[in-house]
Amino acid sequence: MVMFDGVSLEVRNFTNENFNQFLENIGQINNCNYNRGRKIVFWSNLRVYYFSNENVLRIQNSLHKFYNFEINNFGLYNHDDFTYSKVEKTINYIQNKLNVSSNEIYLKGKFEYGLNIQTFKYNPFKDIIDRFQSIVTTATNPFYVLYNENGKPFLKFCSFNQYKIKIYDKGKQMELPSRSKIMRYEIVNHNSIKTKKVFNKSIITLNDLLDKEIWNRCFYQLLKSYNNIRVLPFPDEVSIGDYSKCLLYSSLIFKNDYYKVYKKNYKDLKLVHNSIKNNENGVYFLIRQKLEDNYRHLLLN
Repeated sequence: MVMFDGVSLEVRNFTNENFNQFLENIGQINNCNYNRGRKIVFWSNLRVYYFSNENVLRIQNSLHKFYNFEINNFGLYNHDDFTYSKVEKTINYIQNKLNVSSNEIYLKGKFEYGLNIQTFKYNPFKDIIDRFQSIVTTATNPFYVLYNENGKPFLKFCSFNQYKIKIYDKGKQMELPSRSKIMRYEIVNHNSIKTKKVFNKSIITLNDLLDKEIWNRCFYQLLKSYNNIRVLPFPDEVSIGDYSKCLLYSSLIFKNDYYKVYKKNYKDLKLVHNSIKNNENGVYFLIRQKLEDNYRHLLLN
């Protein structure tokens, strides 16, 4: 389980003296590279860039992997729990090494947040993710498939102007044992404009990740997007007629091709689709419940 993951941070008015002290604090005084007007150092999995001409420090990558590798000595993984207390430890650790308050470390650029859930007997991609067809907001947005280096599908994503939704087989991505059936549901904000809207703040800092209201806002976005996903049912759970109705309702291609044919029965298509997705004994309802349960666990621990 995880909530916050990939970040892009910025510290302003960070002098050469501050940077050298930071290198000393993390024990890498001799491991700094210089390229294209910037100094670069790898701090566990975090990439740190220092622009001496601007007195600006930028840090990018996964906070969760950083915690596991740098603080917890667990390795470069992010499939386990990244609870509130662990986020707090991570932020305190970073601000202490930088000797800068987390209120002065700004979130800029990409920001990732999401949840991992166990799918037990179900294959995350083949059984579940591949049945996700589209997300409906002001328009119907289709999912697209990504493949791993072996040509196997493991991820679907749906793109919007300022963010995208990614759903993938976390076990395969992390090369975990085949029995590790973990589905990752994630939102990636492309820029701080979108993150400011989610946080409802004009200035956002690393310290905001300790605000539980911010956690609630992020989870609301995750749950809202999940509720807007249109899906295909499991064929052994419905008749071919209801399966066809869900296909017509959820697929953008079918909608474009046959809308004039079925528009009079649109309400019926929606009713059938939603009754299947919201069936308390069905997989999709179970996923929603697991998202809620896992979020509460992260927030309270």
